[in-house]
Amino acid sequence: TFLPDKVRDLIIERPARRSIDDLVLPPEVEAQVRDLIEEQHEADKLRANSLDPRHRVMLAGPPGNGKTTLAEAIAFALGVPFLTVRYDSVIDSYLGETSARLKRVFEFARSSPCVLFLDEFDALGKERGDIHETGELKRVVSSLLLQMDDLPSYTVIVCASNHPELLDRPVWRRFQLRLALPMPTRAAFVRWLALVRPDP
Repeated sequence: TFLPDKVRDLIIERPARRSIDDLVLPPEVEAQVRDLIEEQHEADKLRANSLDPRHRVMLAGPPGNGKTTLAEAIAFALGVPFLTVRYDSVIDSYLGETSARLKRVFEFARSSPCVLFLDEFDALGKERGDIHETGELKRVVSSLLLQMDDLPSYTVIVCASNHPELLDRPVWRRFQLRLALPMPTRAAFVRWLALVRPDP
């Protein structure tokens, strides 16, 4: 995908090379992700019955548990671009500019099917009642929610948070799929080793 100038500094397109089969996930997480992927593949049938596939996903859990890789695997399964938002470029000391940049990101994401990935989502979706935050940040979060609501169902937004307890409750309600990625068990680690180092 060729990124236009207006978002080239705000989004990174990464190649999606890993599939769900390459990952070791808790069974309930894998089942729900596969359901999401199937809904996206069958979107035309759903829309013919006045339904939309789910397309707003929250991944919560400690760092290093595969949230980014799972978002990549969803993009791989759907055969669409995998776009990662660059917070270092989006978040500005002037919060009004942050809202404008977010709007450009979401406008581009609406233009064609893709997976839009927002890591460390708690940096944007923080609890609006936090006494340390300004009224302007509350407006940024409100703007973010409106942008999410406006996304068509062919744009899959995947957000990840290491600190889901910081998220605003209305933010949580925006996600149709809320998945916890816990620390891997010993059995999961053994399965992962078998994938990366198969027996000769």
